[in-house]
Amino acid sequence: MVTYIILHYNRPYFLDLLIQSIRKYFHPDPRIVVLDDGSDPEVLEALRWMQIDELVSSDIGHRPDSCCHMIRKAQEVLRFDSSEYVVWSEDDFLLLSNPVNVPPEQAKGEDLLDSDLCPKINCKPKEKFWEEGWIFWDRCREILDTDPKTLLVQVSRPIKPNVKYCSGEEDLDFRTLDHKRMPKYYYTNWPYMCRKEDFLKLIDSIPDKGNVERFEFAAAKFWNNLGGKETNYIQVPRYPRYIHIGYSFSQQPANNKNPRRMKSFGDLQKLVGKSSSWVSINQLLCAMFVDHRFRFRLDRIESRGLGKGMRKAIQKAF
Repeated sequence: MVTYIILHYNRPYFLDLLIQSIRKYFHPDPRIVVLDDGSDPEVLEALRWMQIDELVSSDIGHRPDSCCHMIRKAQEVLRFDSSEYVVWSEDDFLLLSNPVNVPPEQAKGEDLLDSDLCPKINCKPKEKFWEEGWIFWDRCREILDTDPKTLLVQVSRPIKPNVKYCSGEEDLDFRTLDHKRMPKYYYTNWPYMCRKEDFLKLIDSIPDKGNVERFEFAAAKFWNNLGGKETNYIQVPRYPRYIHIGYSFSQQPANNKNPRRMKSFGDLQKLVGKSSSWVSINQLLCAMFVDHRFRFRLDRIESRGLGKGMRKAIQKAF
């Protein structure tokens, strides 16, 4: 059994779409646990009609340093469940029916809302994708079952030509990351699968206070220490199953202006007809979701393609 843990804060429209995709494409059906880091009361109430097995809400509310405290509460959930494995994810990823075989910038979701580029991402389901989905998740569990050196199976970042891997056939479905030649942090801040006992050790190791970036760096340090200096412990798939949909919806910090990301956020501003900040746009999207005026529907994304489906949902709401 797998427990799928999702960290969430005030982005119910992303969380809802991720849960729709998990329930349809993850095999076998996992136990979904949402850690809510102090969302607004009306958003928290909206979460209760989603297909969540357990919702863990914050006991201190949302603060700049409350993320680590919220993640530590997963201990209460995991210590007494029967799962062998954990999938860790934040709320702004989407699990697809088909393997993601697109350029890295599109796997990041940078071009989702651009009408000329989004059709390149196609998640229309085909019969073979269902079979491949079973094979993919079975293979992830098999790796963790049979290879004691492997601590993480990275399910969201693909094998890339500019990344160094250990010896092995290049056409393998999974390859081992060469930790001596590639920072492992890059592979520990997107969704991954691991053994439950290792994830519990991770939770024990993180500080009680800190934002999501502090958690990600603490997690990278933990996995590096657990794996050891000489062990290559991360398996990476040739074609992952996730798109980082949140990338197109967040405003790049002023001191780190990535041109592609700035363009992506500009695409969102054009769709909503506002030059507002991300905070203002997110508040509006949350309010419309709570009032049932805005939702990303997986079936419409399947029929239209990912980018077009998301774009149409926003245009309809506005």
